[in-house]
Amino acid sequence: MATKKIVIRMIGDPRIGGDPDINDFIEKMKALKTALAHTERLITKTEKTVVHFKLSEATHDSPWTFVLLAYLVTIFQPNKFINNDLCDVLIKRFNNSVKAINKGTISKDELDLPAWDAYMKMGESNNERNTGFEVLDGTNIYSVDRTYVQKIKNILGKEEVVYGSIVGKVEGYNSHNDNNTFFLYPIVGLSRVTCYFPSEVIVDNIEFIDENPESTLMSLRGIVKTTGKLKSEEIIRRGRHAY
Repeated sequence: MATKKIVIRMIGDPRIGGDPDINDFIEKMKALKTALAHTERLITKTEKTVVHFKLSEATHDSPWTFVLLAYLVTIFQPNKFINNDLCDVLIKRFNNSVKAINKGTISKDELDLPAWDAYMKMGESNNERNTGFEVLDGTNIYSVDRTYVQKIKNILGKEEVVYGSIVGKVEGYNSHNDNNTFFLYPIVGLSRVTCYFPSEVIVDNIEFIDENPESTLMSLRGIVKTTGKLKSEEIIRRGRHAY
């Protein structure tokens, strides 16, 4: 029997009755969409996305659960991998990948770096709440949260730490709880680089280049050392320019 649907159960915030926060929900669904697109790319060997999903049904029986139904749109070009069975193949591969990540049975070669990055983003959270979602595959339930992210990191192995310079777009600056990290998306090479900096180092100014709202590593200027009396978050809060 063909499987053309994905069943998602949200892991909400208990402080708001277990329901998902709207911002968390939007970010999770964007990450899910990206992961599905990369899964389709690995199957069809093309960047063209022809499998789309619609919200078929939703229930609020605590926790909130909904069904995404896959459908095939116009085929852009002839491809032996693109046919009416693609929806079924895509969903099976996605479910199996999430299952294998949870069980730790997937090898790093089964996904490429952009796909790994997309699968990891599904479980990442930018706040202190460990919100996420679960993938329901029949009677099986697979979590996609911070624990899931750590499992991916364990599969990929220890990050290589290097010192140097690299050019790219900056995203996801985080100084909460002294994490002191930001993500850099290089112009060439790796899909994403995690950058760390000590609490004594702050960004004095972020300049936008050519009216582009996305900052780059080249625009991070004015690195200043503090006396250690104030936390880096407080100094940045006082000195930043409406960023």
